[in-house]
Amino acid sequence: MRKKENVTILLLCLVGIFVASLPLFSKYVFASLDTLFHTQRIWSIKNALEAGQFPVRIYSEIYDGYGYGVSLFYPELFLYFPAVLCMLGLPLAVSYNLFLICINVATMGVAYYSFRVITKSPVIGALAATLYELSTYRLLDVYTRGAMGEYLALIFVPLALCGLTLIKRGECKKWWILAIAYSGLLQSHILSFALMSVVAVIFAVLHWKNFVSKKSVWSVLKAVAVVILLNAWFIIPFLQVSKMNVNVFLGEDRIWESDSPLMQLFDLLMVSAGGTEVYGKRLKTALPVTPGILLIAGVVFMLFALVLHHKEIVEEKRRVYGYLIAGTLTLLMITNLFPWGILRKIPLIEIFINKFQFIWRFNILTILFYSIVAAYGFYYFFVKESANRYKSLVVVSMVAYAFAVIYFNQFVLYAEQLNNEEVLNHGVMDMLYVTEGFESGADAEPESNKESIQFFDVQRGTNEILMKFTNNDEEATGETTYIDVPVTYYPGYNAYIDGKKVETECSDKSLVRVLLPDSCPEGELQVIYEESGIVMFGNIVSVITLLFLAMIGIIRIRKRNGEKIWQRKH
Repeated sequence: MRKKENVTILLLCLVGIFVASLPLFSKYVFASLDTLFHTQRIWSIKNALEAGQFPVRIYSEIYDGYGYGVSLFYPELFLYFPAVLCMLGLPLAVSYNLFLICINVATMGVAYYSFRVITKSPVIGALAATLYELSTYRLLDVYTRGAMGEYLALIFVPLALCGLTLIKRGECKKWWILAIAYSGLLQSHILSFALMSVVAVIFAVLHWKNFVSKKSVWSVLKAVAVVILLNAWFIIPFLQVSKMNVNVFLGEDRIWESDSPLMQLFDLLMVSAGGTEVYGKRLKTALPVTPGILLIAGVVFMLFALVLHHKEIVEEKRRVYGYLIAGTLTLLMITNLFPWGILRKIPLIEIFINKFQFIWRFNILTILFYSIVAAYGFYYFFVKESANRYKSLVVVSMVAYAFAVIYFNQFVLYAEQLNNEEVLNHGVMDMLYVTEGFESGADAEPESNKESIQFFDVQRGTNEILMKFTNNDEEATGETTYIDVPVTYYPGYNAYIDGKKVETECSDKSLVRVLLPDSCPEGELQVIYEESGIVMFGNIVSVITLLFLAMIGIIRIRKRNGEKIWQRKH
């Protein structure tokens, strides 16, 4: 019976992965809202790696060669995988599709493990993982929106809840699950990391009796320490650039218009699967924001199950009620029924919510909690009491597959198919992560506030520019003399004149401004991106932490295997 159950669950998960990946079995890319931005990131990482830059901090070819430091703001560790595939000779379009298939595999695998642990049931865990994998909001993230950071984070969202649940149960030796989950979130999407950090705090407060023990506190502290140390290579430069006054969100002032009418949550036919109006109110053209009608239906079945089977689910009642309340609250937060107009008057709440850009991002939590509740609902209503539970499990999963196919049928009607050459030629970068007033130009030359300064032998390399200059002004005016170099300013760019370091700052056009010292009639100027001492220290800390954790893991595995061998012999 156990073998039959395992085979059934494995097949359900594999079919779920296949269905979730249907548009990816192609040499074409279905271009959506942000797809071409992320394919350009992959290609730029590939170019940077080939130029010897590791870790990648600046895309040197972007903005007419001025360079773009999106890597300093936006985590992209997982994008190295498709970039390496490109380096090995695979077309960008194929590498991108393979990457998304791997993400679908990882999401299903991690979700199944997490939900199985949370529910203490392989069957309910498999149902929840299938519902999560094929939830409409996740498919919208992957395909309609092309929101790579967010759908990468959705791999680790269930694992974070799993790690918190294990510590709550007193299984403190598994603190490393929490560390992996939040490291994965941090390396995927900063906003999702922040959101799940708030969830962790709320979870700990609600279960404070389980989190105040010495073992629990020590486990949480170890997880936090590992997350910080393991990701220091990204955290330190991120904190450096976070002080810059750059464009982080486009349309931030319109976040409060991104709520939805209640009816939009019950989008059954997905006619708006290709919607592009982020703030639209017409359901046919507005970007869909529903978590998925199947999740909502499963929750309704769970409500009936709580009434009809209340004696059979005594153990799960408290757990189900908690996730039901949390999921329903986050679902209402997406709609215009929620009192955002009142809450936004509280400065702390307004600042926090503004960072999320769109109110419907709370679907991240809705699909997390509702996948568990809906799985319980379908299980108790259709599977548990069935004469053949495995056939019933397959039938419920088939319904999930069918709704995913309905979405894909609508999506492909609107999405544009691009071949590899078109993907390469249509890659785009927006004006985020640069300061106001930024301008670039293919033939731009250095500029100075002194007409007497002339430039010659200007040479541009990877994250570096060299030139010679002369200053024919013999009169000292007392005014600071500077040269604006056609390189996008980010902390880490240093300037040297004849090998001696000089001061730099950000110009009003977001360029590197080199301040010339007094009495400098001529010289050779070099502007180059160099990681500071503290950033290099962070890199070293992360490498040492990784090696230390790997060593501890190997020792524990060998010890466990040794114990198993000893038990067999005796």
